[in-house]
Amino acid sequence: YGRPSKNITIRNCTFFSPCCAAVCIGSEMSGGVEDVFVSDVHFGQAAEGLRLKTGMGRGGAINNINMDRITMDQAGVAFEYSEFYGGHPKGYDPTAEPSVTNIR
Repeated sequence: YGRPSKNITIRNCTFFSPCCAAVCIGSEMSGGVEDVFVSDVHFGQAAEGLRLKTGMGRGGAINNINMDRITMDQAGVAFEYSEFYGGHPKGYDPTAEPSVTNIR
């Protein structure tokens, strides 16, 4: 809780996730997530290709998410963003507002 995640590379992979997102960022991101590179990836039979989940009270930031050379086969949704993801840890700050910037 409260720890940042950054400089993450997801490359040359194949994901099968019929009930969920192939690559999901969030919902716990109180320390922030930044500089994520997803490239040369295939999403097969995924409910969502890439999903970002945030919500009030979670705070943190999602910054600099870069996607390149993605292919999908039988994916329900290519990209999904939810800013109303529920559930919180004990002692959370209900006014903590997340920030999402620079998604490419």
